[in-house]
Amino acid sequence: TLADELAKINNKYVFNVVKFGTKGDGVTDDTTAIKKAVTEASNNKNSAVLYFPKSKGYITTDTINIPDGIDVIMDSPILYNGADEKIALSIGNPNKHNMDREFKIQCQSKIDYHWVNESNIGVKIINAYGCKINFIGRVSKFTQGILLEAINGLGFTMNEIQLPTIFNSKIGLHIASVNRGWANANNYYGGFFGKASNDNPDKDHIAILIDSPDKSYPGNNSNNFYGPRFEGGPFMKPIEVQGHGNTFFNIRAENCSSKF
Repeated sequence: TLADELAKINNKYVFNVVKFGTKGDGVTDDTTAIKKAVTEASNNKNSAVLYFPKSKGYITTDTINIPDGIDVIMDSPILYNGADEKIALSIGNPNKHNMDREFKIQCQSKIDYHWVNESNIGVKIINAYGCKINFIGRVSKFTQGILLEAINGLGFTMNEIQLPTIFNSKIGLHIASVNRGWANANNYYGGFFGKASNDNPDKDHIAILIDSPDKSYPGNNSNNFYGPRFEGGPFMKPIEVQGHGNTFFNIRAENCSSKF
């Protein structure tokens, strides 16, 4: 089988997107090739690593959906160049916990979407449980930079998350509980939230939002943030939280709204 021919890391099969036809030249649309790699990795759930080797970046024009049970390691970013109503990268299953996975994620936009459509999301991770999530580099120019979602009575919980620079987004980091999902007990490290002065001037934006958009679970709790930094001008609200027992340590906030 294909899996038998692949290299291994920690006894997991490595599905290198280059072997499925990606160019990684920052010009060619690699969407179809990446989707082929995802399909093959999906046939080896819980023993698969989807690997993006060092390159100039992988152009995509449609959502890359990675199901549960697959580790993701990106040594170069996805460069999204598609429609503004889509998500660039989605990981997980709305009806199942994605347990004990490891993610190293890089995702950027080639287009400035001007915050027109809140369905325009850089990275969405669903129902992660006990995962190590490491965002690398910069997530920028999306209406929502990163959406971490607990949905359908399941949790986004017990994760260790290294945050990146999140730049020029209407909502930088959105932690959402939907349809009785619960986003509790996660540790977040670092993160720089900023905005260029000439990008969407005079528009309100939020760096970190914790909420339940459908009000099905207003009690998001025990999320700990260590050392987040905010610098986004007077229209940036650094933090908005719906819940209790969420703690922020060693905040640095410069040149942004004093409203927390």
